Amino acid sequence: MRGRTNPTRAIEEPSPGLKLRPGATAPARIPVEDFLLRPWRKGDEPALVRHADNIKIWRNLHDAFPHPYTREDAVTWIEQTTKLQPGLIYAIEVQGEAAGGIGITPMKFEHRRTAAIGYWLSELYWGRGITTKAMRAMTDHAFATFDLVRLEALVFEWNIPSTRVLEKVGYTQEARMKKRVTKDGRTVDCFLYALVREGCPPQGSALPSPSEPRAFACSPRRCCSPSAARGSRPATSPAGR
Repeated sequence: MRGRTNPTRAIEEPSPGLKLRPGATAPARIPVEDFLLRPWRKGDEPALVRHADNIKIWRNLHDAFPHPYTREDAVTWIEQTTKLQPGLIYAIEVQGEAAGGIGITPMKFEHRRTAAIGYWLSELYWGRGITTKAMRAMTDHAFATFDLVRLEALVFEWNIPSTRVLEKVGYTQEARMKKRVTKDGRTVDCFLYALVREGCPPQGSALPSPSEPRAFACSPRRCCSPSAARGSRPATSPAGR
């Protein structure tokens, strides 16, 4: 039997947040062609449960993403996102309703200019290119808004569609970590993907704007799980489909 994450204490300590680039503000909405990235809000609970309660999605995400996904989980998640720094987590709104989630988790201390990126999308919308476009928009937003030089994502070995999404956006596989995760009764390898902004200036310096030519290369994790918002550890779910 699969265990469930207790959604009642998802945020154990507040995240210190990310430093903004000089003059930058986090956008409330990020329009992307035929869908939208926007904050989670009250009223999203029914759609969140309907789309997130899917074992095919759960299999590709951190165990903090519950299964079955209940209304209690949805209420807790949406309440928690209001406590977070703006610009870290967005719902993916498709055809007028929240049908997925995407976001970044800032790391701490000497890793403070790195964030992990994670995402998931309703099975109803797989195969339409939405995840790739959302990842590209979130990546551009993260580098344009925050003083970040590195984004990274973890992908379970069976989740080949997510490796393709990351590669299309410009992420590169840095490592295959042997027997790194245990999920759904199996202990499997995990891929580490990353994207680094080349020629990054010292902390606090202005970065090129998103409209300028970008030179991304790799060198050496938020979704909608109630535990993914905690600030005490890198809490993003692995990159999901």
